Amino acid sequence: MGKVVLIVAILILLDHSMIRAQNCIPGTLVLNEQSEIDSFPSNYPGCENILGSLTIMESATGSITDLSPLGQLKTVHGNLRIRENDSLTNLYGIHNLDSVGGDLKIQLNPSLTSISDLINLNHINDELNIWGNDSLESLSGIDSVGRIGGDVYIVENPLLKDFIGFPKLDTIHGRFRIASNQGMTSLAGLESIRWIGGLWVYESDSLTNLNGLNTLSRIAGFLEVVGNDRLIDLSGLDSVTRIGWFLRIVDNESLRSPTGLEQLESINGYLKVEYNDSLLNLDALSQLDTIQGLLHIVDNDALVDLSGLDSVRSVGLDMIVTDNDMLNDISSLMNVRSVNGYIHIENNPMLSSLTGLDSLDHQKLTDLILLDNPTLSYCHVKSICEYLLIPANHDSIAGNATGCSDRLQVNGNCFTGDVSGSPPDELRVFPVPVNDI
Repeated sequence: MGKVVLIVAILILLDHSMIRAQNCIPGTLVLNEQSEIDSFPSNYPGCENILGSLTIMESATGSITDLSPLGQLKTVHGNLRIRENDSLTNLYGIHNLDSVGGDLKIQLNPSLTSISDLINLNHINDELNIWGNDSLESLSGIDSVGRIGGDVYIVENPLLKDFIGFPKLDTIHGRFRIASNQGMTSLAGLESIRWIGGLWVYESDSLTNLNGLNTLSRIAGFLEVVGNDRLIDLSGLDSVTRIGWFLRIVDNESLRSPTGLEQLESINGYLKVEYNDSLLNLDALSQLDTIQGLLHIVDNDALVDLSGLDSVRSVGLDMIVTDNDMLNDISSLMNVRSVNGYIHIENNPMLSSLTGLDSLDHQKLTDLILLDNPTLSYCHVKSICEYLLIPANHDSIAGNATGCSDRLQVNGNCFTGDVSGSPPDELRVFPVPVNDI
């Protein structure tokens, strides 16, 4: 009987020791030297699950070259950071890693050519950040990850050409930032993504379109496409119907149209289309009927009209149309019934008429700014006349052509001209009504 009790006691002790061995490091472990990595198996025998966080960052240039002694690791419950290791070329050693409970950050490793040793990784609970790895050629290795719980940053990896390596990724709960990957010519590899919290495409100068995102149907936050010099259109966003926050299309010098957004119906924040030198039209936005924030159309040198905004019925805040050199027609705004803020139209040298603003509810306007539009002569559309008729309503009207040079002149045309909503073929003069004498 005593032998049985002894054997049971030994088994219990062995079981407890195995549990302790498998789970280790409740805090943060920082490995700064190759010698510390080499001694990991002896310092933490049997350790498979780090309960805290792990940082691998060399203290002396070139001192960390080999992660293979870490091969026993299967889980890091906290953050895993691999950064600033000048001579590290691969991640062999964390090849058995299945899960990261916090962030996975692979940053500033100039010799790293591959992350393929992450092949067994299935789960990233928070942020994925792959940034500043000058020699990284491929993202293959994250093949089994289907969901990322936080943000994804793929930034300043100059040799990356595409996203091949994300075949199962369908959900990014945070923001997805693609920025300054100068060699990236395609978003191929993202075909499984259906839902993201927000999308940034910044300064990726080799991209000509956004093909690869074709199954993306929901952007819960914002969409920003900024500073992509060779981007011609937005094809690839063909399934997006709603943007949960705002849309910015800014400083894309080759962008000709927002083709790819034909299914977009509503923007729950603002729409800003600014500084796109080659933009010819907004036709692809023809299904858009609601902008709940600002509408900015600013400094698009080739934009001739606002066709594509024909279905918009309301703008939740201010409307700003400024510095568009070729803009001569805003009549596509004819279905806008309300602007819940001010209207600012300035320095559009070819714009001659405000036809298109006829149907606005003047009671929702807070200010009217019409400045330095040298050919703008027809301002007395119905909504503007109704707004200016109320003496307390504020305006700034100056620097426009005769007929719209100041408030007094516009008011005069409201009483003596045609306020039907389009410039008359010939002026019809009506007497100003007065009381009987």
